[in-house]
Amino acid sequence: MLCQNCNKNPATYRSIKNINGQVTETALCNACRRTLHDNAGLNNLAKDLSTFGSLNSFADFLNMVSSSGLDRPSDNVPAIVCPNCKTTFAEFRKSLYVGCGQCYYTFFEQLLPMLETIQHGISHVGKTPKGREILDELRNLEQEIRKAIVMERYEDAIVLREQLNKLKNKK
Repeated sequence: MLCQNCNKNPATYRSIKNINGQVTETALCNACRRTLHDNAGLNNLAKDLSTFGSLNSFADFLNMVSSSGLDRPSDNVPAIVCPNCKTTFAEFRKSLYVGCGQCYYTFFEQLLPMLETIQHGISHVGKTPKGREILDELRNLEQEIRKAIVMERYEDAIVLREQLNKLKNKK
């Protein structure tokens, strides 16, 4: 797929937005993505985030960025480059956009403290999909059965297997 902006380079960035049922898809090359997102600035990012209700104003966004350390001068920014899209960590800090999925792995050590500050932790604490609890319980029971067999506690394994079968039938 070619970039929708320049129609020359292959698209490496894809954005899909669904706002009130209106789905828009954008496919851009890395150069156009940087240019468009850098020109759009923080106002568009703050607007996008406020759509989800997480921010009430641009001031809230600036406070969040300030407390996360993203606004600090880039003198001490590590010279790390993503091997896939060639986005540097300094470019990420400037635009607040990663270039590709590999960037999350490349910048992991730098992103983790920022995410912990911005999101108050890195573990999901919200709602879970229906049926997720049952799937988690099934996995736990299967794991307990394997442990019991390894430890040669066969009676316990039989009891756990019966619990597992009841849960599967209930599902």
